[in-house]
Amino acid sequence: MAIEYSTIETIQSYDSLFKKFCNDSESYKNLDKSSRLIYLAAGLGLSNSIHEKFIKSIIYEYMKIYELSNTKKEKAIKKYKAPKKIADFVQLLHLDLNEAFELNKIDIQKKFKIINSIDNLMSILSLQRDIRNDYLHGDFNFYDDIPFENFKENIIDFQEVHNFILKITRYSFIQNINNLPDISTNL
Repeated sequence: MAIEYSTIETIQSYDSLFKKFCNDSESYKNLDKSSRLIYLAAGLGLSNSIHEKFIKSIIYEYMKIYELSNTKKEKAIKKYKAPKKIADFVQLLHLDLNEAFELNKIDIQKKFKIINSIDNLMSILSLQRDIRNDYLHGDFNFYDDIPFENFKENIIDFQEVHNFILKITRYSFIQNINNLPDISTNL
């Protein structure tokens, strides 16, 4: 079975899956300490999976219009598959995210009042990413209690910021689809 890489489907499908997974604070509170760590790790893995599938979908859409060898495609996916690389990916495609940010600003500020620009949104993603990477890279104790607030901040809030960035990136990509640079020279 062939895997589909549609950017809008990726965002919407993962959005709904993520909300089901994360918004059940009662179930989370009933978990023991080690289960909370597993739950947190699953959330981290899921958000990284969302990002990688999104990058693949953008690359595949790019390849419908522009030529890109399989080797270059794989390089691009490998290089930009982590959420920390989204700013570099946006730069690679020469995307200006300001218009898309302004179109989404009201929704963004409903959830995150302190975010007032695309640069601010990207820096918050970067800050959150640095904090949650402690869990990805083993900087924790197995028997630490992870309260729901930490889970919410590191998983739910991160993914909400991340989803806004993905939606904004997708909008800008679609708006500029016929004017994108040849990315093969930068891979």
